Amino acid sequence: MKTAAGLGTLGAGKKERNGCAVTGLFGARQMVRRGLLGAIHFCRIAHPGLRDVASYILDWADCVIEIEPDSEGTAFLGSRGTLVVRGGGWRVFAQES
Repeated sequence: MKTAAGLGTLGAGKKERNGCAVTGLFGARQMVRRGLLGAIHFCRIAHPGLRDVASYILDWADCVIEIEPDSEGTAFLGSRGTLVVRGGGWRVFAQES
């Protein structure tokens, strides 16, 4: 996998009660909704408190969400790339052709 463009900032915009900025989460959600990552069937989250954030980004798509305490943030594994969302922003790792 290689790092692709797409570093958004979660620190800007209106804050939700969990501390994540709406604009950064919306950008990540739009990537998923537009199919830029391909089909997503698996998501990894660092703790149960991120389940609502993951569900929002997934737009309630059918996906296995696994809690992995040794990780940070969330990762959405798609057929065309992986989206990683952490407190400081999000990044896409696209599959190499």
